[in-house]
Amino acid sequence: MAELDHRVKNTLANIQALVRHTKSGAGNLEGFVHDFDRRIRAMAVAHSLLTSTRWEGADLRALAEEELRPYRNASEQRVIVAGPEVRLKPKAALALSLALHELATNAAKYGGLSVPEGQVAVTWSMDGERIILHWVESGGPPVQPPRRRGFGSTVVERGLSYELGGQAKLNFDPAGLRCAVTIPLKQLVESAPASPTAAPRRPEPAPGTIAGRRILVVEDAALVAMQVSRALEDGGAVVVGPAAALAQAIRLAVSARIDAALLDVDLDGESVFPVADVLAERGIPFLFTTGFDAATIVPERFRGTTVLGKPYGTDDIHLCIVALLRDRPPAGEPMG
Repeated sequence: MAELDHRVKNTLANIQALVRHTKSGAGNLEGFVHDFDRRIRAMAVAHSLLTSTRWEGADLRALAEEELRPYRNASEQRVIVAGPEVRLKPKAALALSLALHELATNAAKYGGLSVPEGQVAVTWSMDGERIILHWVESGGPPVQPPRRRGFGSTVVERGLSYELGGQAKLNFDPAGLRCAVTIPLKQLVESAPASPTAAPRRPEPAPGTIAGRRILVVEDAALVAMQVSRALEDGGAVVVGPAAALAQAIRLAVSARIDAALLDVDLDGESVFPVADVLAERGIPFLFTTGFDAATIVPERFRGTTVLGKPYGTDDIHLCIVALLRDRPPAGEPMG
């Protein structure tokens, strides 16, 4: 219990620091919300991977793949991740996840991921008593050194050096930004942890619209329900609900006209799976959202269903719903 308390307080302290740093670099409230939201989700990626191994360590490849997943497209060469199997200790994984997020965000705005023909390669190798990780961008606009170092550069160079006890150096090569990170072997898990549970399936990026579609929202947390509803409505969708209780959700699932549904797994201690059973019977696609390890709580009959881990952002919601509705006609009339 003491370890959990320590971990929670450290997480809250990191979030508090993120708020202050993000505020100092944001030009307006909208920019602050956008940047803070994405940084929180970068932390969540590392937390999810660590949770899957009971906080013994996180796989470096999985960490890099998850942070760069939003930038992949049909071309597998746009994002390259390669290196030997390496498991990072929790502190190192959390620090590296945020640094990779900052590098990816910068690449998407100004560098190798800002143009279709651009590329980012993340590779690492063993070198004596350390690991050398390289971030290399190519095919993007010519790079110019910034006039001042912002939060992202600070996180990468100072933050990684501080947290890992190694070194991190940015090189603003005109042909593409480069970053070299040295990770001492003491930051690795000495022995392989218990096999992690399978990661929840997430949809790949897909173009599309949710305009005019009717989406059932089942979520017992008021603030989250409001966030989801607003994101859907901003995309032109019609929100059915939201439903906070199981009985209400079942009534809507049985009789409402619905194109797709977003289901929070735990509704104040009650499982949402009876709602999923009704939707499955009606042939209505759905996804689950949860803060738990999905592999341990989703029943076998729903394995393969998309799971959106909390916390998530508005673009995650849009991406998932678009994937669910791909090639599906609008919903028919409600049942009598």
